[in-house]
Amino acid sequence: MRKVFDVRPSLLSLAFPKFLFWVGAVSLGFFDDIYVPRQYLPSPSTFDSKERAYFWVIDFQNTENSQEPPTTHMLLDTPLVDRMYIDVGELVRIRVEADDFFDFEPGPPKGGAEASADAGTRRAPYTVLLLSRTLHEQIFANISFPPPEKAFVTIAKEHLKKHGLDPSQGSVLPDTSFTLPRLQGANLAEHFHSIGRVASEPWLSLAKNLSTASFPPRPEHVNVQSGWTKYTYLPDGSSYWELVPHPVQADGTPEQCLVFDVETLPKYHPYAIMATAGTPTAWYTWISPWLLGESPEEQHLIPLGDSSVPKIIVGHNVSYDRARVAEEYNLTMSKNRFIDTMSLHVAVKGISSHQRPAWNKYKKAKEVAQEQRDEAVAAVADMLLEVEDKLATETDEVHRTQLVGRRTNLSRQLAVDVAGDEEEETEKRWEELTSANSLRDVAKLHCGIEVDKEIRSDFMTCSREDILRGINDYLAYNIGDVSVTHSVYKAAFPEFMARCPHPVSFAGILTMGSSILPVNNEWENYLEQAERVFQEMANGVKENLKAVAEKACAMMAPDGTGGGWEDDPWLSQLDWSPKAAGTSRGSPQWFLDVSEDPCSSKVYERILPNLLELSFEGHPMAYNSKEKWHYLVDGEIHRLQSANGRKIGSILSKKHALPLLQNGQMTSRDLSLAIRLAQGGKEKPTQDILDLAKRVLDQYPDSAPSGHPFLDQLDWKNPQIVQAKRTAAKAPKPKGPLWPKWYWEATKPKKDTPPGTLDITARSRLAPLLLRLSWLGWPLVHSREHGWTFRVPGSAEFTTRASPLKFFDPEDQALADMALHGGFLFYKMPHKDGESANVGSPLSKTFMKFAQDGTLSSPGDEAKEALDLNAQCSYWISARDRIMNQMVVWDRSKQFGFPDVSSEGTPQKWGLILPQVITMGTVTRRAIEKTWLTASNAKKNRVGSELKAMVRAPPGYAIVGADVDSEELWISSCMGDAQFGLHGATAIGWMTLEGTKSAGTDLHSKTAGILGISRDQAKAQQLAENLYASTKGRNTHRNDLFDHKFWFGGTESFVFNKLEDIALSDRPQTPALGCGVTYALSKEYLPPGFGTDYMTSRINWVVPIIWARYLISVHDELRYLVKEEDKYRAALALQVANVWTRSMFAYRLGMDDLPQGVAFFSAVDVDHVLRKEVDMPCVTPSQPTPNPSMAESLDISKTLEYTHGGSLWADVTMSRQDNLTHRAKGIHYLQAQATSDFNEVKQMAQLATGKKYEGDIGGPKKWMKKSFQSAK
Repeated sequence: MRKVFDVRPSLLSLAFPKFLFWVGAVSLGFFDDIYVPRQYLPSPSTFDSKERAYFWVIDFQNTENSQEPPTTHMLLDTPLVDRMYIDVGELVRIRVEADDFFDFEPGPPKGGAEASADAGTRRAPYTVLLLSRTLHEQIFANISFPPPEKAFVTIAKEHLKKHGLDPSQGSVLPDTSFTLPRLQGANLAEHFHSIGRVASEPWLSLAKNLSTASFPPRPEHVNVQSGWTKYTYLPDGSSYWELVPHPVQADGTPEQCLVFDVETLPKYHPYAIMATAGTPTAWYTWISPWLLGESPEEQHLIPLGDSSVPKIIVGHNVSYDRARVAEEYNLTMSKNRFIDTMSLHVAVKGISSHQRPAWNKYKKAKEVAQEQRDEAVAAVADMLLEVEDKLATETDEVHRTQLVGRRTNLSRQLAVDVAGDEEEETEKRWEELTSANSLRDVAKLHCGIEVDKEIRSDFMTCSREDILRGINDYLAYNIGDVSVTHSVYKAAFPEFMARCPHPVSFAGILTMGSSILPVNNEWENYLEQAERVFQEMANGVKENLKAVAEKACAMMAPDGTGGGWEDDPWLSQLDWSPKAAGTSRGSPQWFLDVSEDPCSSKVYERILPNLLELSFEGHPMAYNSKEKWHYLVDGEIHRLQSANGRKIGSILSKKHALPLLQNGQMTSRDLSLAIRLAQGGKEKPTQDILDLAKRVLDQYPDSAPSGHPFLDQLDWKNPQIVQAKRTAAKAPKPKGPLWPKWYWEATKPKKDTPPGTLDITARSRLAPLLLRLSWLGWPLVHSREHGWTFRVPGSAEFTTRASPLKFFDPEDQALADMALHGGFLFYKMPHKDGESANVGSPLSKTFMKFAQDGTLSSPGDEAKEALDLNAQCSYWISARDRIMNQMVVWDRSKQFGFPDVSSEGTPQKWGLILPQVITMGTVTRRAIEKTWLTASNAKKNRVGSELKAMVRAPPGYAIVGADVDSEELWISSCMGDAQFGLHGATAIGWMTLEGTKSAGTDLHSKTAGILGISRDQAKAQQLAENLYASTKGRNTHRNDLFDHKFWFGGTESFVFNKLEDIALSDRPQTPALGCGVTYALSKEYLPPGFGTDYMTSRINWVVPIIWARYLISVHDELRYLVKEEDKYRAALALQVANVWTRSMFAYRLGMDDLPQGVAFFSAVDVDHVLRKEVDMPCVTPSQPTPNPSMAESLDISKTLEYTHGGSLWADVTMSRQDNLTHRAKGIHYLQAQATSDFNEVKQMAQLATGKKYEGDIGGPKKWMKKSFQSAK
């Protein structure tokens, strides 16, 4: 491009305004690139978003302060007749102030000094584009932090240059300017406090009142009638009950503060059969008409009263109870708000996953120690009583003197033992400040209340008639749970408010607990289609496996001769002993063991768990000699939490199975018998055990069905039948056709299938061998000791950091021989939990991506097809039960607020799902939910992955939302930049804000350069030692420099030093809202050096999430359900919320500005289907028809074209805090992080502290020796 004409400054000319919305832009007719910055418009002037034009007021009179220029709001308050609008197309006179020429070559836009010449554009000292002046004046009004030192800027520029980043290559974006709603306070902090108060009231006041209120005495007798019964306690001690339509106060208004709990019978249906509510004035019980036999209808929802009356409803895991409340099933959001005591506990005293193993170990050790102390105290007490008895009868003075001395010694010993217990209890340890999340554990931790939950198992096992017969006891149990929950709430809620005092935090958890998902009759079609396609594909996998199995079986002739499998690395692992086709297996060994002694330890430990079909959270319990009892998740071994990581040989006990059976986490084909067996006791259910064994044998007289997860673990051999030897050549040839033993076992009799039917699934151990799977081209080999491995010739050029395996299990003798004499090396297949974990199945979901990229391969077409079909089924296999058990309540009575859907072509059936979201399910206060918050996006090769797209907006409504663009990355980088007080001062900060793909300065391009791979690979590959060193930098591994382990020389060193500064502080708080961390991660309760073990959880907690949800949030996607006519206003509200929220974060970090690149969502989606992108067809194997694409994706410019902003209420101010606390204290600390030279780090530390530091990066020799000794 070349310059074709020049203009002179001060030249006057006539022009026509093109658009004055972004920046003042005018046209000469033949040349358009003429810009009029706002400050060069006639003064005073501002932009009118309603008229979409700038105006100026000729004779403005500032009545408030004549010395100050008028603000935007003052000008917008002027009468229309006083305004002179500059409309598009009108003739105006302009004067040239500057002539700037930009040579736009291919590649990234050039910035730097040239771009900064536009007086309307604001940039950081190294060309990070900032908010327009219009927006900056509205957001950061009355805020002026001191500028960073010049040395800070110099260090930042040198740091960027060191990492190959050119600060002059800043982006050029339009000058986005429009009128925001007025801040509701003098600054952003007061503004957020004000809008938080508006959003949280009156529920915050109600919640505080409930936390200090007492409940009346519990009702001694309950009324057994359907619906609500109210129990009123009078001051004179008398009480009475009355039937009420819902919990109602004496004046007839609905109760506003309730503690609530429901009970269900899951074996019948998911709806409540009874419920209890406690309030400060009365108790209430509710009984389902279905339970009393008054109605065959199961769908009875519980009314809580007028939905327009604000209510606070407290419960433990309250989302479960909310799903049974009638008023929640409406498109119009009720004024019910729910507080979860489980979430409160997790937020203030929860435990991170990294701490759980240590906590379990400590608890177990404490239990053992307590038992020993109790035994010792009891023994001393018994001896003391014995001495007292002897003293009472002893007459000999010498003996009495001896007894008195002994009594004195025993009394002292007893006092010491008891005092020792009390002294230990006064010591505060983090393990004592946390617990598991059940109501029983939480009540004991927070209130010291022991809760008996044994009766809960009855709701899992009993019939309706059983519950009805004991209804008084069950209602009393329900009332007790409510009373305990109230006690927990009174203890946990004040602690939560002390830890998270900001009203926005409270408003956030209320909104998050009110999610709804509208669905129509496509939901049922989805379930039917996904299950049908899954079954077809599963059968396809079986057919492919059957084909390769029969092909392999044909290698053995009918007379047992043949060969060729011996040299095959896969088939040689199978048992080729000849077996007569269809021979009977006789009576199985397991049945003989049960018949001989039903209560033997062998039967209890090895046989009964399989006969009972025990499953933990849907995963069958499995046993082998190496791992003992465990269960598999996607082929990975897991153990029961009660095992504390140890291998256990028996699970039918009070410690392991009993609590899980009672709380529903463990299931059984005969739950009642399983619970009785786990409870133990003198009377053994011998006959019941025999009856169970006979039922199983009657159902499967010859053998377990192939692939049965439980019965396959039993010993089906008949000891009277002589077993063929493993070597086919030496085995006597039976009469009739012969099969290899592996094939013979795969044709075991199965229910509803003809005898001899071959049944091999992808989960079978045969499958990887029949498919001839290889890892990196090397054949897979199964080891009893190490799980699935791969075999590499010792002479092959194969490089790995893993160590070759050794084999000690007798079952792996053949592998040991190959390793010792055959010249082969064996390596474990990689496992996400590290080298110590075994891979259970290479065809599990975890390995699907490796099958697709060729890492896991197979030579045959049948094998490849089987792998592909298995990959397509993987999502449905893992999510099927959770999806099919979703509680959908259909609007059969037309009371859910859905519009009239009777028009032709519109779905006739609508319903609602209430996701059971735990609002603060982790110590980082992230919400968790098993189905929707973990749902993936639709993939064309995944059956059922179109789940989210089944959520539809009803007619007249739209789904509006946005994806939060790299939010956590920006927050983290911003915290590093805060040390300088400048956006983009660190390498990661600049790459996040200004890096471009074309210039090779974005994060993915930089990662690719460090690792020597392509950019696309770098997007998915972020782990390598050289990457780690280049990003995080090097660590000093010593605490004497700057008082903690110190990162230096990396692009992200500033970020991690700042995060660790906050996380390791005595009272860590999030910068924006000032929320505290759980007690279990607080530094004051962690021993010295111990907290660093849990740095991940502490740092993740520092990086908060933007909380805004009306419909639901999945991953980084926020979605709202809004009326069609309000969809564009909702889109703008999201944009305003984003710029406010990010500005607040920057403000709290001591920066009075915001980069324009992160101010707005890149797009706000207006859709009628829940999906990640509006153009996603959501086509899958079970959904071949694309979703309609009648949707919009609006950037900020489009949003501003369609709508304008609103206003917010003013509210009280709040206390102020030091927002410059995150600014670095001096240049030495910054320079130490920027350098790669450790000697310079020591020099900077000496200049900062005045101390001299010796030694290398690990510390001086004396210091290292001391650390080593302390570690020992």
